[in-house]
Amino acid sequence: MQLYLEKEFIDEFIHLDLKNELVVDFYDELINQSAGYHLYTNFTKQEWNKEREHHPIVRSIENGTVEVSFNKSKEDFFNNEETIHKLLLVRNNHEKKQEGNQFECISSNNLMEKWKRYSHRRRFLEVPTTINNSFPNNERFSKWKDLKRFCQHPLNEIIIYDKYILKDNYFQSIKNNLLPMLEQFKKMSSQSLKIKIITLPDQIIQKQNLDLRKKCKKIKDRITERIKECEIEILILNDQNQHKQHDRWIYTNLFFIYRGAGFNIFGPKGIGEETSEISFKFIFLRKFNSLFRVRRKIIDEIINSSEIIDTKDGNLETYTS
Repeated sequence: MQLYLEKEFIDEFIHLDLKNELVVDFYDELINQSAGYHLYTNFTKQEWNKEREHHPIVRSIENGTVEVSFNKSKEDFFNNEETIHKLLLVRNNHEKKQEGNQFECISSNNLMEKWKRYSHRRRFLEVPTTINNSFPNNERFSKWKDLKRFCQHPLNEIIIYDKYILKDNYFQSIKNNLLPMLEQFKKMSSQSLKIKIITLPDQIIQKQNLDLRKKCKKIKDRITERIKECEIEILILNDQNQHKQHDRWIYTNLFFIYRGAGFNIFGPKGIGEETSEISFKFIFLRKFNSLFRVRRKIIDEIINSSEIIDTKDGNLETYTS
């Protein structure tokens, strides 16, 4: 994962009211305790070394890095394709520019509002999937529109791993789950949304007697009819990699979303079985970082060893991330 630090952010941050508990929480959780990221910054190395002597915040940020790239513009940061997991700490007067809609940008001006989405002080990062209205709305996941309660943030790409999410064409999996889920994710994107779906080939539209290419083309057509400006890749698992990961999950730019029972949550009459919770983990927080790194390694292995269906000519091609 990657963090971009604009040097002006440091000066603005140290003038915030550090007695505010959300400011303290942001410093403790993200800056002081996050780890394992590649830092990009417009500091030169000489400037960085000088600031490190004066500001504990600079030393703390450096302690969390596995690599530092100095003298880098935001364009360098946006354009590299090393990871989809990116977060920016920027000066105030940039927050309304287009980059703020590409990746999450936190400035000292919006920090207290945005950090509420990620702070460990949030009570409901894990909630039951239920339509039981005896639970308050913000304590349950009862429709795909509830995504905005837990993980609304700028999106470029999502990766969905679910062996059964494409199981049928009309009822539970595609109509009532995949399409409404993607609609909500697309609302978080100001540009084309890249979608990777990783699934089992024999679990794609089981009830229709079509070859795999035609099934995948049909699914892509249905998605693009309803959700504009999206790029879709369907990757199929094989005998060697389908057992690497049993759990079902979704990766966004900043969140790991997990539900052990899978994402075919809703049927025509609501939730079929209320047997599992859904969780939202902000991957930069220290308590989730180790989990993220383990999961990400498995994800990369699965992607790199899966095959992508080419719906243009019907061939199967090895996918290279």
